[in-house]
Amino acid sequence: MSNLTAQSGKTKEVTDLVLQWVTFKLQEETYGINVMQVQEVLRYTDIA
Repeated sequence: MSNLTAQSGKTKEVTDLVLQWVTFKLQEETYGINVMQVQEVLRYTDIA
C-alpha cells in the first residue's frame, strides 16, 4: 500500500510493507518462509 502525505508543505510517499509467512512445524522446531517464495503446498501422507 502506498499513501501520499503532506508534511511542512512537502509531499512524500509513505509505503506500508506487509510480509506474509507460511509456517510449519517439524518436531519441536517452527520454520517459516515468505509466502511469495512458495511454489506448492503438499499434505503429508502416512508411511506404511
